[in-house]
Amino acid sequence: MAKNDNTEKELFQRLVEASNIELTQQEWIDEYQRSMRSLIGYCVTAFSQLDQCTDELFTLLSVKHGMNARPASLVALNLPLRSKCTSILCLAHEAELKPKMMKRLVTIINQIQGDLRNRRNRLLHDTWDTNQLEILRRKRSEIHIKTPQAFTYALDIPEHQVVTQNELSGFTEDCLGVYIEINKIIKELSRHWEIKQPEVQA
Repeated sequence: MAKNDNTEKELFQRLVEASNIELTQQEWIDEYQRSMRSLIGYCVTAFSQLDQCTDELFTLLSVKHGMNARPASLVALNLPLRSKCTSILCLAHEAELKPKMMKRLVTIINQIQGDLRNRRNRLLHDTWDTNQLEILRRKRSEIHIKTPQAFTYALDIPEHQVVTQNELSGFTEDCLGVYIEINKIIKELSRHWEIKQPEVQA
């Protein structure tokens, strides 16, 4: 087990001890796992807020091109994230954003499309398990062609990976950081174009 994983558990145990609450070993394990599950929930919520923010940006750019806000927001709500992000860049290019603004936007969209989306997919689609003091995650097993010429196949079974609180809280912080940056861009463009910041229709 990695050193930082032990350090994390030791820190959590010291916090429990400092609270003057006497817990049995099993109660301590349950409390640790409960805190980890809460962090997983925060990750999902943070990415959901980020996704909604891209809806607002898509709607604003669509309004700039003459589309009414309500139908634009309905389109945004029904677009997969990848398609929505690609559409945002296309609409932004057609709106002839200033190079500095366009560079900011491309950087943010690339971060969503690459790093954040991949980490979010691991959270949602990997298999999860617990092992006493550990929360474990493993990619789903995959069958791949081992030798194409002979049509032989192999089953790839990834090993479990220990999930740390730092990993989960780091993902949440990264999502919120991008969320804040997109909101800044929306406000700046709304002021520059003198367009009321649109509300995404539920």
